[in-house]
Amino acid sequence: MCSRRIAGGRAGRGGGGDTQAPSAPTGLTVTGKTSGSVSLSWSASTDNTGVTAYDVYRAGVQVGSSATTSFTDTGLTASTAYSYTVKARDAAGNVSAASAAVSATTSEGGGTGTGTLKVQYKNSDSSATDNQIRMGLQLVNTGSAAVNLSTVKVRYWFTPEAGASTFGTACDYAVLGCGSVTLGVTASGSSAAGASHYLEVGFGSGSLAAGASTGEIQLRLNKTDWSNFNEADDYSRSTNTAYADAAKVGVYVGGTLAWGTAP
Repeated sequence: MCSRRIAGGRAGRGGGGDTQAPSAPTGLTVTGKTSGSVSLSWSASTDNTGVTAYDVYRAGVQVGSSATTSFTDTGLTASTAYSYTVKARDAAGNVSAASAAVSATTSEGGGTGTGTLKVQYKNSDSSATDNQIRMGLQLVNTGSAAVNLSTVKVRYWFTPEAGASTFGTACDYAVLGCGSVTLGVTASGSSAAGASHYLEVGFGSGSLAAGASTGEIQLRLNKTDWSNFNEADDYSRSTNTAYADAAKVGVYVGGTLAWGTAP
């Protein structure tokens, strides 16, 4: 008897003497994640009568079922790795082998930092719709002890819209030297508006004395196809052209949010 592919939500015709299990789901993929959820999708299984449901397993324990080829697992812990598989089930109760496993790490939770570092920002680009994001940043140590800069990361959240999903970054000038500044762009996993990615700024070495500032760090980023951004709704963007405290630019020390409100 020929098998047939059905949409994930189509019901089977009934059990009868059916003993043939559906094929294992393929193409299991993480389609999104937040600090408390992971979204999955996969390709439909085939069966001689029809697939009625897909059972989703986290670390081998069933966490839900779906009548379609997608599922969102909620109630998770931020910054935690999870592993998933999916099995197809037909109307007779026959269950397929498990799909290949896929892993996902939830994004960091939001919140507001309460540490002794703060970041100041200025907008270096009057156009919100050109092909670069340009800014100036500087860190200020408001505490009473020096901070090891190698433990510090600064995150500027933005959304690239259409175009390339890879990026170029540059440090054009830094009082402490561009050679000590590291740059990278990462997908954040956040569902907050204007915060799908972040530019992360790090420091190779050095310390920031109590009451001191790093001084100006001039930065820019572009998509590798040089297509335009639309920065108007970017989470971290402001229009001020002089340095001011930036509540939506995050500073992390040792991986813990020390300044700003994360999306």
